[in-house]
Amino acid sequence: MAFIPRIDWALTQDHFPIQIRLNLGTPELRENKKFALEKADWEAILEETKPSKWMDLDPYIAATNLQKVVVEALEKHCPRKKICDRSRPEWSPRAGELLTGCKRARRQFQRTRSTLDAVEWKQLRNQL
Repeated sequence: MAFIPRIDWALTQDHFPIQIRLNLGTPELRENKKFALEKADWEAILEETKPSKWMDLDPYIAATNLQKVVVEALEKHCPRKKICDRSRPEWSPRAGELLTGCKRARRQFQRTRSTLDAVEWKQLRNQL
């Protein structure tokens, strides 16, 4: 961080502009490892993963080959999910589901003020 008075930028003698420099850097871009399976081109994926491309007599080799072929087909024919700016990378998907359910139960309780909704909200809070 730096503050530099710039007299050469001044239009009048009674005010001096100040140049401010901030060294903030850029945030790291996270790469999502999840595929958007609902947007996948399944016909193309099935074509890419025909048994002739991965089949082997040894089941361990066949399983390894199948995994490689499926990953390659997904890379080609399925887009990745977009990462929300507010998502927490250290949270598991289960934690996100629990938080969503807890918020939904809280809103339901606030609307109805029902004791059943209060109990459900409390149970979901305890699971977090």
